[in-house]
Amino acid sequence: TGGCGYIGSHIARAIKQQSTDNHVYIIDRERRDHTLKDIDGFLHADYAARASLMWISDLEPDVVVHCAGSSLVGESMINPSEYYENNVTKTITLLTHFKDFKKKPLILFSSSANVYGNPVQLPVYEADPKLPISPYGVSKHVTERLLSYYHDAYNIPSVCFRYFNAAG
Repeated sequence: TGGCGYIGSHIARAIKQQSTDNHVYIIDRERRDHTLKDIDGFLHADYAARASLMWISDLEPDVVVHCAGSSLVGESMINPSEYYENNVTKTITLLTHFKDFKKKPLILFSSSANVYGNPVQLPVYEADPKLPISPYGVSKHVTERLLSYYHDAYNIPSVCFRYFNAAG
């Protein structure tokens, strides 16, 4: 999901280049043709839309890299409902869709170092307190917790990647 974005497109290309046996399909609300080169399939849609969920079901993926989401800290302060809807509510829709899959896909979640808020120490360690200070950071932290609960309840495996600066 979100495979036409900066992080998602780089991950998609890296997975595709890793092995000719890897098949990569992208769902995104944005369409950026240069990011779709050599990709096996593209659905121009919201990742939580019924058509997207059905497409995912048909593909029966081993892994879902979840990069879709709203991602600007300042904007999240002005329009928090967009961040909670897009990053949390729609992720719940996605995860709930997976709970009845016979073979559960591994979810690789694109999280953020924003979950730490103002760090208690530098360098920041993974186990440091999660004290987000923006709706964006809260939405990423809540999603990380959701993934943990969905694993416990439905055996959906996940890994969260917390980026500090994806391009620097």
